[in-house]
Amino acid sequence: MAVSREAWIAGVRPGMPLAEARSMAQPLTVHRRPNQNKARRGTTEAAAANTTVVFHEWTPINDRRALAAVAEITRRYAPVVGLDDMPLPDSLLLDITGCGQLFGGEAALAELLLRDLRLAGWTARISIADTIAAVWAVTHTERDRPEVRRSSQPSQRRTSPRDADMAMLHELPIQIIPSGQQQQELARLPISASRLPLKDLQILAHLGIRSIGQLLALPRGDLPSRLSSEAVSRVRQLLSITDEFIVPLPESNPVAAAWASEYPAKTFDDIRQVLQHLVENVSDQISRRRVACGMVSCELTGVSGTKIQLSASVVKPTQSAGLMFEVLSLRLETMPLSEPIAAISMTLQTVPLPVSRQRDLFSPTEHIRPQEELATLIARLSNRMGPQSVSTLRTQPDPRPEHSVTLDPVIPIDGGTSSQQHESVLRRLTEPDPDASVAIEQTIARPLRLLATPQQIISGEDLHRPPKQINVFGKVRSVIEFSGPERIQTAWWTDQPCNRDYYRVITDSGSQFWIFRDLQTGNWYLHGVFD
Repeated sequence: MAVSREAWIAGVRPGMPLAEARSMAQPLTVHRRPNQNKARRGTTEAAAANTTVVFHEWTPINDRRALAAVAEITRRYAPVVGLDDMPLPDSLLLDITGCGQLFGGEAALAELLLRDLRLAGWTARISIADTIAAVWAVTHTERDRPEVRRSSQPSQRRTSPRDADMAMLHELPIQIIPSGQQQQELARLPISASRLPLKDLQILAHLGIRSIGQLLALPRGDLPSRLSSEAVSRVRQLLSITDEFIVPLPESNPVAAAWASEYPAKTFDDIRQVLQHLVENVSDQISRRRVACGMVSCELTGVSGTKIQLSASVVKPTQSAGLMFEVLSLRLETMPLSEPIAAISMTLQTVPLPVSRQRDLFSPTEHIRPQEELATLIARLSNRMGPQSVSTLRTQPDPRPEHSVTLDPVIPIDGGTSSQQHESVLRRLTEPDPDASVAIEQTIARPLRLLATPQQIISGEDLHRPPKQINVFGKVRSVIEFSGPERIQTAWWTDQPCNRDYYRVITDSGSQFWIFRDLQTGNWYLHGVFD
């Protein structure tokens, strides 16, 4: 898996079989002539003993524990620290969004972090970029380092000063990719830095794909037929199409409180009183630490030892004990209480405090913040009805109309979204995008109501001709105007091939509908209604 300098000199390389590595690392026995002095033989034997290579069994569990221990050194630089999602994680991921200004910039933050890691005995490579895929690719790529050649012969090529500067740049352990330039940086990296599975890397090697730039230049519609679903997901992450979140590691000294009594809480009112007491306790702790609450988790232990997990999230970080108690109470109402509760423990997931804003004393509307009002509403609804009940619409590049829009929970069920990402969602929902209307006007007209499942039109006419009458929700309507077609087709290797001709029809009642003819079966379907 890894070799030291002495093992490398002896010829041992990562990935080499153990038996071969041991044969390479064994020192050679040197037979000298009898007339050589003993002092020289002693020096040779001592040098051979000093270069003996020792093999240690690799324990990935210990490596993971060591990474988790190192995460405590980095917590002062980022509110969210986690491990990468590779099978054998070797990297720490830090969400430093908005934290650079606290240390004099992102470069200063990286230098201070590198200093702390070196003082702890670690050698690290640090990169800063907009996405996890970019930072992982940059830190796991060995850059070429041009050498500055010095020679008195004029015929020998010399490296230019610019090459020397680039060599010094590549030797630096810190690399910062400016925002908006990561695609150009990723395009120059080898395909091994894309985090694709080994089987997919072998397929791309047979196709002559050597760099990430060549991979990203491939038509995305053809990738599912050649690569695995995991590889397609990695490509979407490299293109910043799919968001990738950091799963935070638990803190070694978390904000927590606990309650236990020989008189158990038998009713919901008793449990609420205990929760209110615990919330006030943890609220005082985060106030002293100058942090905010992003999620509160509770473990309720029944008198028989049964464990019940209770957790609630807030969209906007808060220090308010009232809001935390409210979202917990809403979640408590949805849980069945089968036995009295003998003990309750509470733990908070802490995040940095939001940036404070000064408000106008004389403005009648300045105190109303749409983002804060919406965050409170989303927190109440999500904890009362579940995170999956409060969603936002997201378009995706799929030619099939029923798959072109998907629902994303504002608060992910796995809780992997940071407070900065919540802020961006709230800003997008409360602040209209001036370019959105222009983009909508440039698209083809689509019905506002789309049926979840296309309804087959019952008609005894010839299927190859447009129908003169259609059955809409049990009522027969006569078609008086017919326009189209608009052909929508997908590749043959998709799970559900789509070969349709869409038409826009107007009936005798004045209603407009969106119908299509399936080119494979010849049947006609109703798919949308223009309101």
